[in-house]
Amino acid sequence: MDEKQMLLMAARRERHGMNKSPEHRAWVHMKQRCTNPKKREYPHYGGRGIKVCDEWMHSFLAFFNHIGPRPSDRHSLDRIDVNGNYEPGNVRWATQQEQVENTTVARHITINGRTQTLSAWAREMGLTAGQVCQRERSGWSIEEAILTPSVPGQKRHMRVKRDYSGRSRDWHGRYQPESVRAAAAIGEQSNG
Repeated sequence: MDEKQMLLMAARRERHGMNKSPEHRAWVHMKQRCTNPKKREYPHYGGRGIKVCDEWMHSFLAFFNHIGPRPSDRHSLDRIDVNGNYEPGNVRWATQQEQVENTTVARHITINGRTQTLSAWAREMGLTAGQVCQRERSGWSIEEAILTPSVPGQKRHMRVKRDYSGRSRDWHGRYQPESVRAAAAIGEQSNG
């Protein structure tokens, strides 16, 4: 009897009492993604050559002993190296945000020897990813776009719409009262 058959026999006798636990469901789904061509996720896992190591394939307890209990409801199974297999050293519990940043489509940027995703850099610098992208589209280098802090307290100025009659309206389209227009006119005369 070879080693693989022994693992299969041991797995059949395995008793762990965790059949409907989140950890057990993660183990079952991990195996399905990598081995069942009928599963929707298969092309991104088994179809790309991602495999589950033999020990984990046949033993939930071996998997659980390595990965441990799920830290919270927000965590799910994640491969550290997205092109690597499900095996010891390449699997962790991660939040949705960590998983999004650990995909093949995430844009990784290296600044001063540190590599992070664009969104991680933006969060660290107190920006949004949208601000960084807008700056880059405006001709900034990616380093400038990330490392330049936003101007604190910067707000949009009140815009005034004018209709065909020349009467002033506020930004919401409401006509300004005569007293507001008169005060503005007096302010303009004293400044001029």
